[in-house]
Amino acid sequence: MRFHAFGLITAVLCSYCSTVASFAQPPKPNVIFILADDVGIGDIGTYGQQTIPTPNLDQMAAEGIKYSQMYSGASVCSPSRAVLMTGLHNGRFNNGNGVNLRDSNVTVAETLKSAGYQTAAFGKWHLGGSGASLPARQGFDEYFGILGAVDSWDHYQPNLQRNTSASPSTVIPVANNFDNGNPRYTGDLFTDEASQYIRAKAQTGQPFYTQLNLQLAHFDLEVPELEPFTEGQSWPLARKIYGSMITRLDRMVGDVLNAVDDPNNDGDTSDSIAANTLIVFASDNGTHIEPAACCKGNHGPNLGVFSDDAHDPEFFDSNGQYRGWKRDVYDGGIKTPFIARWAGTIAPGQENDSHFGDFADFLPTVAELAGAEIPIGIDGESYAHVLTGTTDETDFQRDFQYFE
Repeated sequence: MRFHAFGLITAVLCSYCSTVASFAQPPKPNVIFILADDVGIGDIGTYGQQTIPTPNLDQMAAEGIKYSQMYSGASVCSPSRAVLMTGLHNGRFNNGNGVNLRDSNVTVAETLKSAGYQTAAFGKWHLGGSGASLPARQGFDEYFGILGAVDSWDHYQPNLQRNTSASPSTVIPVANNFDNGNPRYTGDLFTDEASQYIRAKAQTGQPFYTQLNLQLAHFDLEVPELEPFTEGQSWPLARKIYGSMITRLDRMVGDVLNAVDDPNNDGDTSDSIAANTLIVFASDNGTHIEPAACCKGNHGPNLGVFSDDAHDPEFFDSNGQYRGWKRDVYDGGIKTPFIARWAGTIAPGQENDSHFGDFADFLPTVAELAGAEIPIGIDGESYAHVLTGTTDETDFQRDFQYFE
């Protein structure tokens, strides 16, 4: 009788322990990656920029951690994005600046989808525009943006695309004529869509992965208005536009942070999902120094403020203390601003200058955080413990970092 009673008590206790254990499991974090285009590490206030205001990125760093030894995936757009998406290093993609993802590639989106995440991408894709390379064939439930590279040079691009998991091999053309028949500034449009997606998913309780690939500050040099740099300043117009593009980029980051902090957008942050959302900001490579004739897009109606002149990275010290810029494998071409915020998990106000990682490490890192299986054969290593400060940084080991 006592044996049965003990067995019953044990069973009840084990059931209770199981319940406690299940409650103790932290929820899978939402993950948001904001990827800027050709923004130098020196363009951001928290990294030393003193002329261009970037209050939202500076606040994001104050509320989280900024890394000064983090590298992108490559020194130019497409392969860098491929490294971020697949965890494979730059040398695995021998396609110059026109990488097309393959069916055999396992992406961040596919990895997180396998762990129960909903996935969406907005903005510049630049990883192929047909077949297996389409976003929905690479794990994204929803995609809205610009698939091609040259089209993305135009910040008032009239021709956009959708691609969804409901019909993953189909590209749906979307006319960008939301502003009285004129195209909207695409960065504004993509940020609005991403913010709406985040606000909607915040209500569901299901974990999500959102990638916002902004075109700023890639050529063309064009912006709806000069802010805060005015016509009265004695700078060349191209400098005013570039500074205004960085400031506008910062405001887009602020819009995403607001969507996380106040999903209902009613001023009450009691519904905030910040405590369960990892937000990362980075740039795909260093600041650009394109000749003006290189990158003039189809910018169609002469909207906003436009300049044919080239960006001068020395004017704002866009590459900071580092040598080189986009297309160089010096630090100025491959080192990226890298800021991460995760309220309650990442201690605020951190500056890390000892951890050397790059875009290949992002996939295994978020896979570990999400409890997903890390794809076999990738080059990146998880730095989840470095990000969260749970163990000593020396535990992070990379045999090499490869750029070409």
